[in-house]
Amino acid sequence: LYYTQDISRDGEVPVWTGEVGDIWKQAVILATWSSGITVANTHLAWTANGQSTEYQRTYAKDLLKALEQKEHIVLCGDLNAPRGGETWNIFAHHYVDNIPSFVETTIDQNLHKVRGLQYVVDGLFSSPTLRFSDVGVVDGLSDHMAVLATLTYPMHMLGHSPHKK
Repeated sequence: LYYTQDISRDGEVPVWTGEVGDIWKQAVILATWSSGITVANTHLAWTANGQSTEYQRTYAKDLLKALEQKEHIVLCGDLNAPRGGETWNIFAHHYVDNIPSFVETTIDQNLHKVRGLQYVVDGLFSSPTLRFSDVGVVDGLSDHMAVLATLTYPMHMLGHSPHKK
């Protein structure tokens, strides 16, 4: 179901758009780098009041299945599912949730059309083999805050010198 390609060699960004079940479409960018790190960035559909839907649950499970053979994973994007909710927890049960607990919302209070929403809906998950530091959010860019972080991975994944992205 999901397309993967090592984009570190040719610069192309692989994009998969496919059907979940017979009626829903969802896009994910899924790339495996030469270091062995797979990055999956997705955007789940919006739901009323942050409620989990069958669509979100099905998509989350399909995405996890596509990633299950990968060892070093970064899963990020706009989940449109609040932290602590059913859909968010599907990912949190499989990966490390790197959004700090002090972050109370990733909805930009000035740019989002609905003021006052206090949901963390933008995720930064990873396999336990990867370490994130300096994780934070920045407003003023979009209706959602940008999630910024430093990813540090073991030297043996590069085969030569330590590297930070």
